[in-house]
Amino acid sequence: MKLNANLMSLSIYKNYSKTLVRQSNALKRISSGEKIMSSKDNPHGLAKSELLRLQIRGLDVSSKNLQDSNAMLQTADSAMENINSSLTRMKELTIQAGGTMSLSDREIIQKEIDEIKNHIDTVANNAEFNGVKLLKAEGIKDNNNPKQLINTSGANVGDVIHIPLYNLSLEMLKTSKGDLSKGVDVTKEDNISNSLEIIEDISKMVTSIRSKYGAIMGKTERIAENLSEFNILNQGAESRIRDSDVAEEILTYSKEDILINASTALLAQSNRFPQDILRILENVK
Repeated sequence: MKLNANLMSLSIYKNYSKTLVRQSNALKRISSGEKIMSSKDNPHGLAKSELLRLQIRGLDVSSKNLQDSNAMLQTADSAMENINSSLTRMKELTIQAGGTMSLSDREIIQKEIDEIKNHIDTVANNAEFNGVKLLKAEGIKDNNNPKQLINTSGANVGDVIHIPLYNLSLEMLKTSKGDLSKGVDVTKEDNISNSLEIIEDISKMVTSIRSKYGAIMGKTERIAENLSEFNILNQGAESRIRDSDVAEEILTYSKEDILINASTALLAQSNRFPQDILRILENVK
């Protein structure tokens, strides 16, 4: 038996120190909600978690991009609906002009038609979204070859969606029968039939573009739904890797607390061993 080195107390203290560390770590995991607080805790898990977080953030941004794209397409569709309604009215007036023999009546009708033309041009010029001209894209010589706007639609390389931008200003509304600006002239009786053909062809063109936008809107909505599902799955996977089980950590904390209290009691008792031995030796004669 040794008096100067209380090995029992040292052993108890060693276990006591380890218990304190474990309890402290459990408390940190409870307060932070994370079981990986540094790379040393789980290097491989931390790497996987960071990749998942990167993916999650990318999906969040892509979802916002898709929402913006859909809002932009809805704005363009609303403007084209206005143009379609204007063309319908123009067709009604042209048919009306074909039923009158009076030049003065046709001239009055032509004035309203000209006003509708200007209205169509104004709608095309003013249709904007976040500074982007939706129906008067620059650099387009032919609406059969629209300008392509590329927007991200996912968190990975190559996840993009192409949105065509057209020019539906008055100067670009042309068909093989003529252009809407000058070709539609009901003041000349023999031009009414050709004017109707031009209006109908332009209406078909605008309707075709609206159909394309409608298809793209449906596609963006489906992609957004898929991104939302992927994001939930990624968040679940990241949570399983990184988030702490609070109930389990509370149990660990409570267990370590019991051990600390027991170690404290044992330390107090073991620290008295040398004095108790000395007292015993004092009584030895």
